[in-house]
Amino acid sequence: MDNGTSRKKMAYQTKKQKEYLLAYEKTNLIASLHEDEEAALKKLQLPEASWTLPELLASGRKFTYEFNGKTEEKIPDNSFLTGYGALRCLISSYSSLAGLAQCMEGNTIQCKEYLYLAAYCQKCICRWPDHKERGGATDFVSLSQLTSFYMALIADADMQFTKELGELLSAPEYQRNRFLTYRGSAAICLATGDKDQAIYYAEKMKEEEPHTKLWQNYAHCICAIAASNADDANEDICSIVSSWRRTSGPPRLLVFHAIGLAKIAVQHGLDITIDTMDCPQALIQPAPMDYSYLDLPRPKYGFPWEK
Repeated sequence: MDNGTSRKKMAYQTKKQKEYLLAYEKTNLIASLHEDEEAALKKLQLPEASWTLPELLASGRKFTYEFNGKTEEKIPDNSFLTGYGALRCLISSYSSLAGLAQCMEGNTIQCKEYLYLAAYCQKCICRWPDHKERGGATDFVSLSQLTSFYMALIADADMQFTKELGELLSAPEYQRNRFLTYRGSAAICLATGDKDQAIYYAEKMKEEEPHTKLWQNYAHCICAIAASNADDANEDICSIVSSWRRTSGPPRLLVFHAIGLAKIAVQHGLDITIDTMDCPQALIQPAPMDYSYLDLPRPKYGFPWEK
């Protein structure tokens, strides 16, 4: 495959993506995202933003819901915590703002800043104590959050930061879905240089999702990168972007899975040529970054592990 093939095969953006960006411009939804960010940061100023689950339970607070005409009591997990919830909201806001910074304004530096902030907030959530198997909180600290790892990678965060986030997300006690475990482990192993393990998990992915073209291409791309096969890697990355473009719901402005794999491929010495709005060369090509100047979100009264 010649170096221009992927660019010829892929439109820069879809009609749906273009209309989505125009809607943001007309309705000023960026301001709404910043309001969400400010609301979450304000919650981090509260004393209870530093609480752990035992402290929440000791406070005597009750969480109820209506079911069949009766008031039932919920059993809290970490997702009920003020600080934990605020950080989750920030991840959502920062990831959306990153896409708009890159796709609407062409501001790659600001995009990477938002991606780094989102990855940082995910790392903080992973470090929060008292994760429980019951309830939904475990899902927020497992390999189901692989996009957060990709955000760190795409942001060109310090490799130690990215590796630590990968290790936190990979904690075996929080993995409840085999496919997501294989998918996440394959990408993280490849990013950290363990090609053999990456191929092993990619093959397990294929077995787990044999009829899903998107994930078959994803697994094949992992193997192609590990084998230094640039032609196949380019084809697979284009296929992944095409698949995400066909999914229902709001269009993806940035396809983190494709950008992340493309970035890993470049780090392994492969020439990746795709350059679309949702998978741009500006984010694929590594660039030195220093985020020491960022004002990182944190509870006013400290993180639980700092007490």
